[in-house]
Amino acid sequence: MLKMIEGAICIEDIIAPCVITSMSAYQMAMFARKVGKARSKYKISPPATDGDANFVRVFRAQQNSCELYPIFLASLWSSSLLLHQGPPAALGLLYMLGRAKYFRGYSEAAEKRMAGFKLTVNALQGLQMCAGVGLLHFVFVKLTGNTLLTYMSSIML
Repeated sequence: MLKMIEGAICIEDIIAPCVITSMSAYQMAMFARKVGKARSKYKISPPATDGDANFVRVFRAQQNSCELYPIFLASLWSSSLLLHQGPPAALGLLYMLGRAKYFRGYSEAAEKRMAGFKLTVNALQGLQMCAGVGLLHFVFVKLTGNTLLTYMSSIML
């Protein structure tokens, strides 16, 4: 759980989601750059988003990544703040690996995107579960004045 110093969050408690956020922003920039390169290669001028099937796959891979990115960031940060930064950081890396696999697969052939998509969805579900557990724990502490660990220890003795 986060340590509070006069209402402030300690940087040590959020360094992992900061790193994951920076890494994922870089990954998103690289996806956008690949769309730009595909535009040049297949001679598709902005704002067009259709044309050669090879370009369309690269463009759709990037757009699909953009569509999930706000969900990823919200899940990463809420789970890191409400639960702990460790599991969300690991799931964030898994998400990024899934996105890279998805982008690479989709760019080659639409049917190659599913393995990366499944990995991405599993990472997002894990982040959502972490956020949910953290939120339930927060509510439990507010209602009882005890942490779940303290409560479980007291009923087992």
